[in-house]
Amino acid sequence: MRLLSLCSLFALAQCAIVGIDLGHQFTKAIMVAPGIAFDVIFTDEGKRKDASTLYIKPSVEGLDLKDAERLYGAQIGSLCTRFPASCASNLKALLGKDVSDDAVRHYIKHHPGVQVVGDADRNNSVMLQLGTAPQSYSFSVEELMGMSLNNLKLRVLKALDSHPQARSVADDVAVSVPPYADQVTRLAYLDALQLGEYSTILGLVDEGVAAALAYVSGRKFTPEEYDEKKSYHVIYDVGAGSTTATLFSYTPYKNKTVGVEIESFGFDASFGGELLTHNVYDILYPKFLSQFGLDDSTVLPPKLIARLIETSEKAKTVLSANSDTRVSLESFYNDKDFKAAITRQEFEDYSSDAAERAIKPIIDALNQATSEKVSISSIDSVILNGGSTRTPFIQKQLVALLGGDEKISKVVNTDEACALGTTIRAYQLKMTSGTPDIILKDRIFSNFEISINNSDQLQLVFAKGSESGNKTEIVLGGLNDEINVSLYENSALFQTYSLPNVTKKADSLKCSSKDISVVGVFEIDQNKIFSLSEVTLRCPKKKDSSALSSTTNSEKSNSTKVDDLKELPVHDDSFLNFTKPKPRTQVNVPVSDSHYANLRPLNSTEKKAISVSLRKLRAKDEEKIALQERKNELESLCYGLRSFVEDNYDDLMAETGEDDLETAKSLVSEIIEWLEYESDEATFEDIEFKKVILVGKKEALSRVHKMVEANLSLPELKKMYDEGQSVSSQVEKYLQEYNTQLADIKKQYHDGGFDYQAEDDKVLTKIYGLKSKKAMALGGHFDDFQKALETLRKIVNLSSKKFQALAKEELFEASEGVTSLIYKMMDDVVSLQKKHEERLEYLMTKLDKLKKRQAQKEFRLKKKEEAASKAANSTAGESQNGTPLELKDQKLNGTTPDSADEQSSAEPESTPKATDVDHDEL
Repeated sequence: MRLLSLCSLFALAQCAIVGIDLGHQFTKAIMVAPGIAFDVIFTDEGKRKDASTLYIKPSVEGLDLKDAERLYGAQIGSLCTRFPASCASNLKALLGKDVSDDAVRHYIKHHPGVQVVGDADRNNSVMLQLGTAPQSYSFSVEELMGMSLNNLKLRVLKALDSHPQARSVADDVAVSVPPYADQVTRLAYLDALQLGEYSTILGLVDEGVAAALAYVSGRKFTPEEYDEKKSYHVIYDVGAGSTTATLFSYTPYKNKTVGVEIESFGFDASFGGELLTHNVYDILYPKFLSQFGLDDSTVLPPKLIARLIETSEKAKTVLSANSDTRVSLESFYNDKDFKAAITRQEFEDYSSDAAERAIKPIIDALNQATSEKVSISSIDSVILNGGSTRTPFIQKQLVALLGGDEKISKVVNTDEACALGTTIRAYQLKMTSGTPDIILKDRIFSNFEISINNSDQLQLVFAKGSESGNKTEIVLGGLNDEINVSLYENSALFQTYSLPNVTKKADSLKCSSKDISVVGVFEIDQNKIFSLSEVTLRCPKKKDSSALSSTTNSEKSNSTKVDDLKELPVHDDSFLNFTKPKPRTQVNVPVSDSHYANLRPLNSTEKKAISVSLRKLRAKDEEKIALQERKNELESLCYGLRSFVEDNYDDLMAETGEDDLETAKSLVSEIIEWLEYESDEATFEDIEFKKVILVGKKEALSRVHKMVEANLSLPELKKMYDEGQSVSSQVEKYLQEYNTQLADIKKQYHDGGFDYQAEDDKVLTKIYGLKSKKAMALGGHFDDFQKALETLRKIVNLSSKKFQALAKEELFEASEGVTSLIYKMMDDVVSLQKKHEERLEYLMTKLDKLKKRQAQKEFRLKKKEEAASKAANSTAGESQNGTPLELKDQKLNGTTPDSADEQSSAEPESTPKATDVDHDEL
């Protein structure tokens, strides 16, 4: 609907805004920037989405990570099936989890070969031990996610480089998150983004919210549809790892804006495409056992499990469009192939137990609607999102629930809607000024509570269904030396703030300690993260000190009561300024010390250490890329030399002999073998050394080949000499002409009485950087050309007998000396011509200005002489009339004689002729 209107305002922003859909299986990203209207970030292979997978082969010394081979997404190829212990995929499922979580056990079951370990410093939060012993290393999930996010950022910067209107800056980012993500998970997302080196995190956007924004932004409303009628819709998202249903409504207002309101959501955190893939695996595995005569106790190694899972994924995709498919794995077990057939009916029968799970999130979303009762008949459409919605049996369940397919909507791009909506939301959060076309009302779907000083009684702060991006003030009680404030999500403790030495902070307040109230400001921000942002000690106002209670931004009556505690500035009208401050009635208490009940986010020290490590790895990655480029160049030179020798073998052998050519071929084979097997530890110097040898060999053989093909007969060399003489004469003619032009200008300067040398020195300094005494010289190339021409002259003047006695190499050297230098010399001539023209232009322009200045001075002098003569004649006339000169002190037209002379001398500057003078020279 309004993507173009959004883009038209984006010129206000200074850099790209990136929206990222961190999918369980695939990651998609879209950016918007000046001149770039919501562009998809392509992979290096030109794909619109990339696998959410990271391959790491660490290099470890002791306990330290020294280096790592890292590949991302499509770059990995088949490495994950060959080395499953080095692959980290589907990391989204592990964020904010500890090793005992059911989601982690599910992950281990479906990712063979991956070792999960607990981080003892963070209450056993998940770490993946990647690589094979002894070269293995443990990485936190946030660290691995940060690597992938930074790789994505580098792709964004690469895309920006091709857009001249946009700066290569991509620090503003928003990322999609599951709507059911708890507080620890959301904080883990923020940590991963920071480790990915995004300095401005605009927001965490619930996946359903993002898809809803994408849907409404692409909706084209007619003027009649801006009727302020609310309609209900469901975003039904069946992804690789989970299924969610987001109930939302939109209302087109008469002012051409659209209000989008998130009503509720339902979810199943483990039902998705990955579960269906493993259903196919479970069907194929017994067939494998049967084909190879194995029993149920057989345990496949991780490599074979990974291969079978990969085949199951492909079979599931085929079954979405076909009734059956065949799978074939070559040399799968004991060097024998595994082949099997599977039908869609088998797949659907096996998945029948999961059928109800597919649609339950929709039912839950309808039942939990916040504003009013919403039924199946109340919704206008169910909008499909997520790749697994293409699965036929899921669509059958959906049709059965809705009573038909009329309400099923396929208007959004199931792969990119979430990324697009996330980018739109990021844009809205960045561009806070102005009225947006789409006004979002997002809600929280958890209850957030607090307890004071470890009390068992919980106080509700933000109720389920409240709007996100809100603050509230709560009176925490009276003054105590130490106060503990615990934060809960759905009655589960996750964070506690400790406020020590509170009593000391109250010493500066004017009221009695027994009257002081402790007030906390609690916030649920746009990321739906609950926090205690501020604590103050307040003295009550006498008139209403008993009316203290909790307050929210939306509850003005309660807010007024809490505001009564705040200190107001006192204004002195007599001095139009503030008077000396009265004793304080409130003081802030620092809110800095907190700890987490279970998992905790990374602290600043940990993030700094990880960031340093990641930067070192990236620097080494860049060095490896540069080194690989040099290796590719060296390999190209090898094949170039081999091809040159093979193509010209006979001609070269006639001049150099077979041994020399075989030496060249052996050199090529040796370097290619070195590149293949021994260059892993090679340095730039190693490659450059071999490159110099190859280039030298190629140049030597090229020279021999050129000599073989050259016409070195006496008539041809005489012709070459004559042409060289002609070129030399022409160059000398140019030089002579240049000198003549300069001599003519020099004469004009001298005739006008101007300093030619001073002006010439100026222009030479400007052109050459110094006062060059060899400004008209061609330099070494012309001198070398003259010498080469003289050598050739001596050869062509030899008698026929002596000429025939000369070696072919000597004739080629003489010929090559002239032909090679002629091009270099002509380049010198072109450069000299350009500089000479610049020199002439400067001197002529300056001469014109000097002449104009001289003419102006002469004109002024002439006028001054005329004025003096006129004044003398006037004085003589007055003397003849008997008027004493000493008595004539009156002013004529308000001007004394002296000032009249001055006025007269100034007149030429206002005359038409004077205006012709170049005033820049005055």
